[in-house]
Amino acid sequence: CGQKPKWLKAHSKISIVAHKDIFRKEADLPTFNSMAIEANLHHIQGLSEYYLYFNDDVFLTRPMTESDFFTKEGKARIFLSKHPLENGPPLPSDNGFYAANKNTADLLRLVFGSEKRFLQAHTPFPGKVSISTRAERMFPNVFQQVSSHRFRSQNDFTITNGIIPYVAVESGLGEASSADSHTWNFGEDSEKDGKVAQHILASPPQFLCIQDALKEDKGAEKAARFLKQFLQSLFPHPAPWEDGALSPPGRGE
Repeated sequence: CGQKPKWLKAHSKISIVAHKDIFRKEADLPTFNSMAIEANLHHIQGLSEYYLYFNDDVFLTRPMTESDFFTKEGKARIFLSKHPLENGPPLPSDNGFYAANKNTADLLRLVFGSEKRFLQAHTPFPGKVSISTRAERMFPNVFQQVSSHRFRSQNDFTITNGIIPYVAVESGLGEASSADSHTWNFGEDSEKDGKVAQHILASPPQFLCIQDALKEDKGAEKAARFLKQFLQSLFPHPAPWEDGALSPPGRGE
C-alpha cells in the first residue's frame, strides 16, 4: 500500500510492488487481508514464470538450490504438512484462516473428488505464473470474492496455500513433496524457546517458520532481545539492501 520498511535501502535487486499495481479493481483497495493480496500476486508485472513466495515469518536456514523447489521436469514442489484440511462449514467461532481452509477443502472436494488432502507446510511456496493463472481461470468468482474482502472473512479461501497448489497437483503441474521444516511457536515457554534455539543453531532445517505466540506484554522486551540475538547468530551478515546502521556493531554490509 505504498509502504516500505525503513531499513530497506535502494538496490538493483529489489523492487517494491504496490497493491494498486496488481489488483484488478481499484474499489478493492485499501486492503488489510493477506488472502486478498495472495489472490493477486501472479499479476506482478514482469514476474518470472518460476517464483518463490514467502510469508513474513518464514526463513531459509540452509543453502538451497532450484531443485529444492522445482523438479527436473519443471513441476512445482508442493510441500504438505501432516495436518489434514478440515471439512464442514465454517463455525461462528472459527477465525478467518480456519474458515478459509474449510471453504477451500469443500471446493477442492467438489471439483477434484473427496480424497484426503493436507494443509500446506509453513515453507516458501514454489509458484509458476502459468499455474496461478490457470487456477484463477478455473475459479474466477473465488479470486474476485477474496480480492474484494478488505479484512479476513468467513467467506475467504486460501489461495497460495490451498487452491493454487492443489490445482498444480491435480493438473500434473505440481508434485506433492515433504520438507525439512520447523514451525516454532515462539514465546509460549521461555525455557523451551532456549532449547529450540540451540537445536536450530546446531542443526538447521531447510525452512524455519517463527510464529508469535506471546500471550501478553509481560516479558515481551526480554523475548524480543532473545529473538534478535538468535536471528543475529543464525544470519550474521546483513544483505546488501539492509541498512547497516541497524546491524550489530562491527558487522558491515
